[in-house]
Amino acid sequence: MGETTGSRQATNDLLLPGPQPPLTHFGATLLRHVVVTGLRYTLYHLGLAVPDKPPIRIHQLQLYLDSSAVERMLDGQPAGPAVAAALVDPLGVAPAREVGPTGAAFFHRLRLRRARHRRLPRPEQLPTSSTSALEYHFRCHLSACLPALNNALLDEVLTVLERRRHRRRGTVEPALGAAAAAWAAGRRTRLERLGPPDPFTPSWLAEVPAIDREGLSHPAKRDAGRGRFREVYREVLDGLRSTLTAMGEAAHADGVIDQREDLFFLPFELLGDLAGSDKPPWLDAAVLRNRAEYFGLVRAADGPTEAAWSASPLNLMP
Repeated sequence: MGETTGSRQATNDLLLPGPQPPLTHFGATLLRHVVVTGLRYTLYHLGLAVPDKPPIRIHQLQLYLDSSAVERMLDGQPAGPAVAAALVDPLGVAPAREVGPTGAAFFHRLRLRRARHRRLPRPEQLPTSSTSALEYHFRCHLSACLPALNNALLDEVLTVLERRRHRRRGTVEPALGAAAAAWAAGRRTRLERLGPPDPFTPSWLAEVPAIDREGLSHPAKRDAGRGRFREVYREVLDGLRSTLTAMGEAAHADGVIDQREDLFFLPFELLGDLAGSDKPPWLDAAVLRNRAEYFGLVRAADGPTEAAWSASPLNLMP
């Protein structure tokens, strides 16, 4: 399920497997920030060296882990090959004598079982003042949610390590996260946890796409650790989206951007540039170029591809 990006082999099977809609430039860079933060957190808590340059690639507005870079990064470290395999090959089988992070993994599995039931921080009431106040509000809420996102990514890695070991004894069925499994089975669920991993688009809480449950090609199996990151991340995005929308409106009213949604076609790292009183000279050209890239990918999709994108929150986790 990997994909070649340039000369490198890349994969998104750990967190976002299967067909995915393109991300906006804000969405892609925000996801990169969150995944890089979570990856560093995960490696640190498993007793591994934290990389200076995380092995993350964005290709055609999709985020991937660079498989060869991951393996080089963790090569020679105790338990490094096992964790590298979990990151880039969740569907694989652990070798019989694989050395994993057993002590750290046991402790964090116990801790994360309790963490799975904690609610995310609720966003505070939006400030009604300036673009800069809205930006500060956005960053505060994102920071408050990062511990839950970090734990979710660590949970995914630990679960994959366990599933790879279990495959030595037989088949391990692909799984869904809690919200996706409940929806596929026709039960009530938390729709704010289902949707594309991009704040430009609302979650299923706003509107559930037309998907035939009966036509799903898989049973609704649940694994408590798999699919957790994408569901927690989508809920976090729902909490951030109203702030970003308000910030786009404020920046538009200030004349910094021409359209309210232009905010989503700028990198996350440059969000603060919208808080100034003057429009940056590079902004219009950057937005125009990024819009063309995003909507070019969207328009190039055929009907089956669009249907697969709509159903991406139900993609099975290996």
